[in-house]
Amino acid sequence: MLWVDKYRPKTLDNLIVHDDVAQNLKKLVTEQDCPHLLFYGPPGSGKKTLIMAILRQMFGPSADKVKVENKTWKIDAGTRTIDLELTTLSSTHHMELNPGMQAFRIDTLFKR
Repeated sequence: MLWVDKYRPKTLDNLIVHDDVAQNLKKLVTEQDCPHLLFYGPPGSGKKTLIMAILRQMFGPSADKVKVENKTWKIDAGTRTIDLELTTLSSTHHMELNPGMQAFRIDTLFKR
């Protein structure tokens, strides 16, 4: 296990984030009413750590069981259909897309 993974904060209480952001996220977790969320930012800013802390508090240890999958989406682009094949990391509770590896395809998926 990498040092960074071993000592990564596991709960929202252990994270250092802006107070307003922390309150809003804790409210979503306690009410179990979490909409679709899209996190973005530079590498190393804590996106994955924050997301995994939210998922662990909502769903328990099953959120840590992640698998690699190749998924295909069919997107209707007016006169043609685009087949997008993306490699994702996912658990039963979330899906991760890595834009650094497949930026054009992900842009196409979200611009639809």
